Amino acid sequence: MTAAVELVTRFCEEWHRLSPEEIKGFFGYEGVYRHVSIERSLRGHLEIAGAIEIYRARFEQIESEVLRISAAGEEVLSERREIFWLPSGRIVGFEAMSSVEVRDGKIQSWTDYFDVAGLKRQVDVTEG
Repeated sequence: MTAAVELVTRFCEEWHRLSPEEIKGFFGYEGVYRHVSIERSLRGHLEIAGAIEIYRARFEQIESEVLRISAAGEEVLSERREIFWLPSGRIVGFEAMSSVEVRDGKIQSWTDYFDVAGLKRQVDVTEG
């Protein structure tokens, strides 16, 4: 397993329980997170960590499982399953794909692909 694959696997499986400081440590100072369905990208490790913290606070529990992962050098593709427990007791799940660029041991670019419309069919994304 390459260092890039190890980094991305660890982040995918642990992001839901990491402190904001630990999350910042995974990303380059000017790292970028982008979801293809959302116009605005998150820029910089501070903004990424803050957004993840706000997002996670909406759920009682989150689990992530890496299903497949592959790399060419420091370019990593991962497929994962995400499961979210809402405070109401509802469980929401979906599969996601990520394209990640790692440089100098840090995530420089993370692009996520998942079916936002499918997620919205399962639950109102503002539900808490």
